[in-house]
Amino acid sequence: GAGIKLRPIKNLTVDYRLGIDNYNQEGTTFMPAFSYFVSPGFYGGGPDLDPSQNGYASAGNNNSFMINHDLNATYNWDINDKLSSVTQVGYALQYQRMHYTLEQGRGLPPFVQTADKATTLIPGADQRTELSISGEYIQQNFKYRNQLFLTGALRMDGSSVFGVDERNQLYTKLSGSYVLSGTDFWEKSAVSKWWNLLKLRAAFGESGKTTGIPAYGRHNTYNATAFIGASAFQSPGTYTNPDVKPEKQKELEVGADLAFLDNRISVSVNYYHKRVENLLISRAIAPTNGYSFFLDNIGTLQNTGVEAILNITPVKTANFTWNLTAIYNRNRNKAVDIGQSLILYNTVGGAPIGIANGEPIGFFYGTFFARDNNGNILKTAAGIPVTEAGTQKS
Repeated sequence: GAGIKLRPIKNLTVDYRLGIDNYNQEGTTFMPAFSYFVSPGFYGGGPDLDPSQNGYASAGNNNSFMINHDLNATYNWDINDKLSSVTQVGYALQYQRMHYTLEQGRGLPPFVQTADKATTLIPGADQRTELSISGEYIQQNFKYRNQLFLTGALRMDGSSVFGVDERNQLYTKLSGSYVLSGTDFWEKSAVSKWWNLLKLRAAFGESGKTTGIPAYGRHNTYNATAFIGASAFQSPGTYTNPDVKPEKQKELEVGADLAFLDNRISVSVNYYHKRVENLLISRAIAPTNGYSFFLDNIGTLQNTGVEAILNITPVKTANFTWNLTAIYNRNRNKAVDIGQSLILYNTVGGAPIGIANGEPIGFFYGTFFARDNNGNILKTAAGIPVTEAGTQKS
């Protein structure tokens, strides 16, 4: 990496950083031909020690190249002796290229340990990926007498993994805090002798997930593969909506910080309300559609919670300090506006994972077996348990 920092005029700083990360990974596998019975499923030759199946070798190579550009400018301005301003603008660009190859084969002649000399070649891999992520922002900070702090910002992020109409998203940020214990009124009052800090704060911010899908996921490309000695194309297991949007998180937080008795006791309390909109979930669909899963924006995940931290220093001497910390947090989440009563996004046998309006996300969804008045499971004539009819209430 490299960087340069310039100060072209008074109070203005321009900072540019360049980072390059390039690495190559190589790996090989060798399983010599077995001299005894091993199932072909484990690269053995079976009971006849078939020389075209016995043994396995592979060679894989993964190359990754990444380059980052970060350009930032900061202007500091002391408007007067009580009010100061910091203005920041910036631009960032990240480009990544990856290339993965795999060669493999089975049925190894004596002394051979490489895949290219195998009797039976197994379809390998040649995967190439390119993506770019960019972002530009402007942020304004004001500070008044080390008491009042205000920050506002706009940021535009873009990602090549999304479509042209969705890849650039605007995010906002606004925060403020007020230190009541720093006012003249507080310092002159009797309470300041034992109450050292009272700070109130609030913040609202938005952010996005720029890599929520694979680099070419929205194109739903078919993969070329061999099938019974002939060329074929295979669809991916997941179909992605071509117009899919990146997830967008909005969070509101309010809180307070307090300190007492020369900061020997401190308390921090937060309340937050967070919403993740355009939630990206891969849900199960009928395989007759040609795919097993469907990736799309399905609704919103809402989190609400409180956090509290208590710090106490019972003993503090020149040679010994005893600190105690207690932490409490509570979070409740639920799905809202998912567009339908129930979505299953993982077909775990007997208990799929479900999403439903007003319910915590990711609960197990299953069925009950019907029972008679004595609690015995009802079965069909073939001995198969009967599923309970009706709707689950609890």
